[in-house]
Amino acid sequence: MHKGRVFDVAFGLLLVVVVATTARPSYMGMDPVSYMSVALSYGTNNIDEIHTTVFDEIKRVCPPNVVWEYTSKESPRSKMYYDVTHFEWKMGYHRVKPLYTALIFLFYKAGFSLSAAAAIPCVASVCLLLLILMAWLLRIVPRPWVYLIVIGVAISPVVISLKNLITPDALATMLAFAMFFAISAKCNKYVVIALMVLMLLARIDYAVLAVVTAYYTYGKNLTKPVYAIIAVAALLLAFWAVPVLLGNSSDWLSMFDFLKSIDKYWLHVQLVFLVHIRQPYFIFFVAVACMQLWIGSEEIKKFMSITAVTFILHLALFPSVEERFFVVYELLIMVMLFQYILSYKTPELSEA
Repeated sequence: MHKGRVFDVAFGLLLVVVVATTARPSYMGMDPVSYMSVALSYGTNNIDEIHTTVFDEIKRVCPPNVVWEYTSKESPRSKMYYDVTHFEWKMGYHRVKPLYTALIFLFYKAGFSLSAAAAIPCVASVCLLLLILMAWLLRIVPRPWVYLIVIGVAISPVVISLKNLITPDALATMLAFAMFFAISAKCNKYVVIALMVLMLLARIDYAVLAVVTAYYTYGKNLTKPVYAIIAVAALLLAFWAVPVLLGNSSDWLSMFDFLKSIDKYWLHVQLVFLVHIRQPYFIFFVAVACMQLWIGSEEIKKFMSITAVTFILHLALFPSVEERFFVVYELLIMVMLFQYILSYKTPELSEA
């Protein structure tokens, strides 16, 4: 094995060990309870049994202050603990990410505790995300710098948050980034499509990203536009139908607060601009993406176009831009920036 490859393997293994052993899963909030509940519902329809199992696990693994948040009548979160009907209703929000809840169920049935089963997909996804980032950068950046960049990403607050949050965000981010890497590496289109499907099952709102990516990647080669129309229609149908098949009512979209009225939608849009879009990190990534749209190579412009169009559509349809939802675009912008800068690299760097 080439000496550089030995270093890559050693660094990758060490990275996985460090990321996994430093994980500190957070079970605060509605998400952990609801995702674990949906996972248990794949094995039983007894909502009282699900409720008892989940909160017994919360009491077992969480510190007293978190248990208080769930069980004290003074806490707004306690309604899920004392009202089983409300607890069951809340599950509807979380049936729209079936890949993550299915993985929780599988790990739970494999013998892991419920809390561990919920955390493993998140930690494993961040490990895979960093390894994919490393593999992509090794095609662009000299080896020693790759390790430093990956370490920097691994210790960034948003990636640490992805690792520790009990949500499908890490899984969806990893699959979306893997899809972009597969496109850049010119993998078979069926590999890309498979990653798109898995990405959709991890976060159903990634339907926007899937449609935009498919258009920019394969749309120009379509000889019959009707196929594209059928594909988009099927995707939109799946977007609505998957949660229904998993137990939601047919009007499940009405559960989301910003869809209840124009006023509430506008309130969410205002919050996006007041809280998130003015943040320095957001302004930085937007500026870099715009620069690359202007002066980048054909591939860079394609990826930046996907990023820009997806972001605008996502903002219009789902007005929320919490950074954890958009880590995949930040990483893509960063990789494309290195690709642009080092497109003028010296022969010595090319051989690194």
